[in-house]
Amino acid sequence: MPNQPHLPCPARAGLLRWLAALLIFSATHLSAQTAPAAPATAVASSPVPSSAVSSTADTSAPGAAAVVPPTPTAEQNITTLYLFIHCLGSWDHDGVRNEYTAKWRALLTAEGPKPDTAVCFLTSGPEASATVELARQLFGPRCIVDPDDKSPATKALLADDLTASFNQRGMISEWTPYEMWTSTNARRWTEGLKAEFRRRHLTYDPARLRLVALGQQWGGCLAKYSAFMGRYLGNTRPAEIRPDLSPYAGYPLKATFRQSFTLDRHVQLFLFETADGRPMAQFFDGLRGVFEPPHVALVPLASAQVDLISVPPNSTQQAQPVANPIATEKIMVDVGDGCRPVLTTVIGKNLTYDAFRAALTNSAIAPFARKFDSKTRYLPEACSDLFCPKPQTSARPATP
Repeated sequence: MPNQPHLPCPARAGLLRWLAALLIFSATHLSAQTAPAAPATAVASSPVPSSAVSSTADTSAPGAAAVVPPTPTAEQNITTLYLFIHCLGSWDHDGVRNEYTAKWRALLTAEGPKPDTAVCFLTSGPEASATVELARQLFGPRCIVDPDDKSPATKALLADDLTASFNQRGMISEWTPYEMWTSTNARRWTEGLKAEFRRRHLTYDPARLRLVALGQQWGGCLAKYSAFMGRYLGNTRPAEIRPDLSPYAGYPLKATFRQSFTLDRHVQLFLFETADGRPMAQFFDGLRGVFEPPHVALVPLASAQVDLISVPPNSTQQAQPVANPIATEKIMVDVGDGCRPVLTTVIGKNLTYDAFRAALTNSAIAPFARKFDSKTRYLPEACSDLFCPKPQTSARPATP
């Protein structure tokens, strides 16, 4: 029998009590570690997976740890949302940066104290970091920067958009991958914005929300994201694009903004005056999803009364203009959307501003569908027989 340590009875009893106390302590500690944690207090009206939604609204610098801004204890209804799109970049010279930084800071200072006003920044350049920081200070939780949502629910919406585009616009060459890529960005950003609204107890009424868009680039990102995001927010009226707060308004020409109008089908008409005093116009879609057709404007002016300039929204695309004379006293002009490769500018020749405005504001707006058949691909889908003459038949007359 192996040797065992000999302990006096009192010492043996003390050891037993010590072991018992140790077992009780260990059991208590293990129970505390394995017990389920109390659920966190909900801050949104519906669950938002943290792995799917990201926003840099709560960080002061790239790569910084997220700091959750103070969240209001009660819901705040937002009636005006300022959408800053691509604010300034390395391609802007100091004069442009200084001019528009001052304008934006003045706007934020005036609007920040209003509790029903919010601001959202989308992929702004580092040159705008001071402006973004000012917005955070003035708007608090009502300032949202780079919202994004890659959740399964958003991916399902993207699949629905693609299917609807096949069904409503076609499946051959009626839309471009660039349009779908842009819409995908807009969907993710919009769903991320909605999630941030819920998390911060902010609400909005799509029928009443005033969406104000400003930033860059004119005729490109500014036009396409304001139209797509307004549509995906569920808004019933188009965004108000602010030429006075957007660098290079009137691109590709240097022109002075005069007026804007909302026409049929949420199309926006912007009127300018060129440096040599001629009236100038551009059309943009104001509220449209990628699955809905773009538009053309049928302008009641003769081709001899205008100059038409067509350029792509950005330098990586090839211009495919639709603008052309279609009848003696009518011209057909592209409605820009920042995606479909064309931006058409109409410039009046020997026309007063008032006469030019009267004609442009009376333009008819028609949906446009590119057709696979080259004979009809430049004709609007809803035009009348006057503008879409039926092709002559090659069939021989019946023999009596």
